[in-house]
Amino acid sequence: MHEGVGFWLGRSAHGRLRPRLPGSDGCSRGRVSSPQRRVVRLRGQSRDTVTVSTWQPLQIHAAQRDRERSVRQSVYPTSRFTRQTHGCGMILVGPWGPPNRPITVRTHAPMPTPTSPAANLWLQTVTPRPAARLRLFCFHPAGAGPNFYRSWGERLPQDVEVVAVHLPGREGRFLEPPLSDYSPVVAELHAALRTALDRPYALFGHSMGALLAYGVAVAAARHGDPAPERLLLSGCGGPGTVQTKGGRAVWSDAELVADLREMGGTPEEVLAEPDLLKLILPVLRADYALCDSFHAAPPAGPLLDVPLTVLGGVDDHYGPADLARWSAVTSGPTTQYAFPGGHFFLAAESADAVLATVTAELGTGPQGH
Repeated sequence: MHEGVGFWLGRSAHGRLRPRLPGSDGCSRGRVSSPQRRVVRLRGQSRDTVTVSTWQPLQIHAAQRDRERSVRQSVYPTSRFTRQTHGCGMILVGPWGPPNRPITVRTHAPMPTPTSPAANLWLQTVTPRPAARLRLFCFHPAGAGPNFYRSWGERLPQDVEVVAVHLPGREGRFLEPPLSDYSPVVAELHAALRTALDRPYALFGHSMGALLAYGVAVAAARHGDPAPERLLLSGCGGPGTVQTKGGRAVWSDAELVADLREMGGTPEEVLAEPDLLKLILPVLRADYALCDSFHAAPPAGPLLDVPLTVLGGVDDHYGPADLARWSAVTSGPTTQYAFPGGHFFLAAESADAVLATVTAELGTGPQGH
């Protein structure tokens, strides 16, 4: 299975490159851009956009003030990407040109509250909707993070609250070591989701995320938890699929980069930045090892009794027969869809069609904007 690297730059499932500042302890993560470096690019203004003229190494000083928080970033010299932390903020640091002036980041996103799923370290509410009828838990692909589903929170119907899982080693959990064993990760995710089952829910996972979503559904059935209204699995063959690219966790850097370039989904600007790759590839390897551990020993759980939706790209290396293998994991009805595009069809030409399909499969209201 192949995933794009997007947990630093936050490539969303809707296909936009969203550079973001990884935060921690509930701190905001604003978009960052630089006109002097090809890694990121100014995309215009919005309520949570960072406005930048030039910037180099940064330190974040975060402070909360009601629903608006300001982040001051100071400039210090460096010659390569490093990790820096200050207070509850943390970013990547790199050589982006001459020092200029501090940068102010403002965001109107609410801080997680003790009653929200995002108060849990493993979950992040994308767009809080306390009155939503259904909670959609989204599981990101390898190399990505919760930011992969950022646009979904705005574009899915108002009666759906999108909550993205947040694995260690990326975005707000950047300083934590990534995990590479499937079963313990599923156990942690299942424990986290059990605290947020105060309303009907569904599970969506893409590629590696499909394996995790399935594992959580099995754990829920095994423990007698409420079953999801629907399980949606995307861009991933079912148990027993021949893995033509297994063992990528031990591939060389050059082999991984060549594979990422061939499969698409990762900006060329990222692949051409050696210092950035040194930070990204270890997490990607851990995610690939996690996938390998699933295929070596798929979860031996009860047969699910939930409706299943399977989505794939017509040009993906997972063919219709691979996707159809998922039908064996449930006694419920299975619906399979094919969309134009490759492995990241949901983040490219088929983004709108995928959202429309998810909306219809969840039986919810009209899409948002």
